[in-house]
Amino acid sequence: MEKTLIDIPRGTVFRFCGMEWILLEHTEQGGSLALSKDIVCNKPFDEDNCNNFAQSSIRTYLNGEFAESIGANATDFLPYELDLIADDGTTYGKCKDPILLLTTDIYRRNCDVIEPIDNWWWTATAYSANAAHSYDVRCVYTGGTLYGNYAYHGNGGVRPLCHLNSDILVEVDRISDDISANRAGEIVKEMFEECPLKIDEKQFRIVVAVALKVLEKEQEDAEVCED
Repeated sequence: MEKTLIDIPRGTVFRFCGMEWILLEHTEQGGSLALSKDIVCNKPFDEDNCNNFAQSSIRTYLNGEFAESIGANATDFLPYELDLIADDGTTYGKCKDPILLLTTDIYRRNCDVIEPIDNWWWTATAYSANAAHSYDVRCVYTGGTLYGNYAYHGNGGVRPLCHLNSDILVEVDRISDDISANRAGEIVKEMFEECPLKIDEKQFRIVVAVALKVLEKEQEDAEVCED
């Protein structure tokens, strides 16, 4: 089915431009970040062993050959300002492109919806921007942990990160509307934390129980309608 990107849940796998992507987050820059579900190729981060993403050969590839291969255009693919702060707090500043690699900060925010895959892959984050460590780039290992590798290694996996227009239509499988009991309780709790009305624990438990009953009835009715 087709859905507008802004309307699908975080972590959803969708199809666009002939590829599968994972929706990571909607951004303050007016778009949505999506990571390729699989590695698209294996390449050095930089052929000259430089760990600055802004100057890397992989950046040139992503916004050149790769962008052309999937038919990326300026309407659907929006520039995103990437913070190139290194692991040790030094920085290469910022760069802006529609297609990038994710940083370790973006990875940590979204690792719960990024499943481990069979090969390691590059991030855009340097170990350090200091000259003594100008070759070391952070990577995601097969188990999902972060480690470092020389930028010139040619067997590193490339998983493009795109900043997409949130209003585009994408292809998704059926999205479940089911909500677990735990999540329902969390939603109710969040509502009351934001509400100025103060209630005690007993009253809170009663409200949660009632909310779960209502949710259960709605899901039963939905299943009947589907049948």
